[in-house]
Amino acid sequence: MVLDYRNTRFSFNQLRKRRRQQHLRWAAALLSLAGVTLLILHGVQHREFRRVQEDLLAGKPAAETVLQTESRALFTAGAMRELRALSHLLEGRIEIGRQELSGHRHAKAVASRRFLDRMVDLGRYDSLGLYLDFLRQQGSSNTYHRLLFLTARYRPGEARGLAEDLSPAFREKHAKALRILEEIWKELEKGRIACIHDHSGQVVAEYEPATATIHSRVSGMDLSPFKSVLQQGLRFFTLTLDARLQGKVHAAFSNYHGSCVILNPKDNAILAAYSKPQEPQSGNAAWKQRYEPGSIIKSLTYLAFSQASDQHLFPLQCRGNTTIEGRIFYDWTRHGKVDSPETALVVSCNIAYARMGLAVGDDKLAQILRQFKFNSPPLRDRCLTFELGDFNPPPLPPRRLADLSVGLEEIRITTLHGALLAAAFSQSGSLSSPYLIATEKNILKLGIYHHQPQALASIPGGRIFARLRNAMVRVIRDAEGTGHRALLPSGPVTAAKTGTAGNPALGLDAVMIGFLPAQRPLFAFAFRLEHGGKAETHGAAVLKALLLDALSIGE
Repeated sequence: MVLDYRNTRFSFNQLRKRRRQQHLRWAAALLSLAGVTLLILHGVQHREFRRVQEDLLAGKPAAETVLQTESRALFTAGAMRELRALSHLLEGRIEIGRQELSGHRHAKAVASRRFLDRMVDLGRYDSLGLYLDFLRQQGSSNTYHRLLFLTARYRPGEARGLAEDLSPAFREKHAKALRILEEIWKELEKGRIACIHDHSGQVVAEYEPATATIHSRVSGMDLSPFKSVLQQGLRFFTLTLDARLQGKVHAAFSNYHGSCVILNPKDNAILAAYSKPQEPQSGNAAWKQRYEPGSIIKSLTYLAFSQASDQHLFPLQCRGNTTIEGRIFYDWTRHGKVDSPETALVVSCNIAYARMGLAVGDDKLAQILRQFKFNSPPLRDRCLTFELGDFNPPPLPPRRLADLSVGLEEIRITTLHGALLAAAFSQSGSLSSPYLIATEKNILKLGIYHHQPQALASIPGGRIFARLRNAMVRVIRDAEGTGHRALLPSGPVTAAKTGTAGNPALGLDAVMIGFLPAQRPLFAFAFRLEHGGKAETHGAAVLKALLLDALSIGE
């Protein structure tokens, strides 16, 4: 065979064929690689979506952080957008959630029922209604959650109408919830529902949805702050309040105006908070109304003086008055020789405590006052706001510093704050935030909130507090003690401090703080008799009435 080298068509054709096959193989490999990449990306994005969804349902802050970052998700963009909307709805940011859902279609990957359950668990009824409407537009009925929403928004007629068409299988599946709802419907159809209870389960207030009115069953407590929460949807509150004790305080105040607070000093749960102000618009005067505290502030001056390096004022002579900055500074009586700061506290000597305050100085006294939360922001307890005392800060000239040292002119307090002082003294300087709301439950009576103790301060000085407590016991037990008229020889050992303030022309205010039993305190208290007279007489009489009846316990 003779080859003609000028004929190359055969070899070029083979070469082109091989190149085409090679290109096809490369294209197939690239397509396969792209497919595998997309499959991996699909799996990674869906795993990330599921993780974020679970974190969001569990209430983990990390989920919000991920959702707020820029996302270029290829396969889960719609679902992630819905999660962003749900994160806003779970936090009560209704309008932002509405905007996120606007024009969006429900993503099947989103576990909508679990989010509906979560909104019910949190009592987010506005969010629940918005998301239910969104899902209904997408063809999802969610009958069970619609029933809960209608009931929570005080629409028992619509809820009953929806419940009439429920299947036997549905009723069996949700039997427990339907029993709870049926009880609620019966109450709502009467116009009111009992939703606020004391610590023993006794009803203390009902809510009337038609007029958005709280009807209290206890004397001396304005429960209208709960209205703003109940207007958003039904929930049930258990308070730390002891309705029986509240009634006893009411009886003790039958002839007086003023306020009284009784705490459990271990955690500052509010057992009673009674308000009977001369001006009814004061509302819960027990934690809103500020007034001049008088000599109860000497307990804080005592703590400041006990920490000072120079304590050589005693013994001193009290002649009933002294001169400060060319002006006479008066005491209630002439005490004669006062041998110690403790005795000065027992007999409530203004002259001694004015000198003690001047010896300490305004900066050190102000420091102690701030440690005990004077000039601090109000404290919060869910829908409640507790006001604290305030004082005029340094620099203060000597005369004004003397007034501050004995609780006059320069300082104000609330009755709740006075009870907090007593509780802190009983617990050697440990101060917890007061609270009235123990638990809050949703429409199915499942817990939304349970109070956890919150420490406010831990003030050092164990031995000093022990001496202060002993002096406060002497206020009641010693014959010359200003609270001696409250002594019950067979009653619990009570530690107290009296205070008298106000304008004599209008009527003096009696102020008292204390705790009992002195060794193992169960109660810390404070009360004010508005224009009720001096603490040594009228204040002691009210304290004795409380000890005989409301606080009658054995050690």
